[in-house]
Amino acid sequence: MAIEGMIDRIVELARANEELADKSQQDLRLREKTEQQLVELRSRMPDRKQRNAVKEILRRELSMAIEELQIMQEEFQAAHDELGRRHHSGSANQVAESLAK
Repeated sequence: MAIEGMIDRIVELARANEELADKSQQDLRLREKTEQQLVELRSRMPDRKQRNAVKEILRRELSMAIEELQIMQEEFQAAHDELGRRHHSGSANQVAESLAK
């Protein structure tokens, strides 16, 4: 019986060894796949940097455009105010001329 017990134990250990070998192969494939994904992600990193640089340039251009619009709005408001003063002044002059006649 001791020999049969040893044979059973050897068979059991051989099965466990096969299971561990299969698990090790699965882990190795998973590791290789993960490493491949990391390589792909790293290769895309410069694209992200370029996109970030483009976004920064666009932000600066947009900021400058907004600043120019604000200046134009101020100039427009000043011109509008001046026209209002001239119109009001012109109306007052017309009333004065009418009264003078």
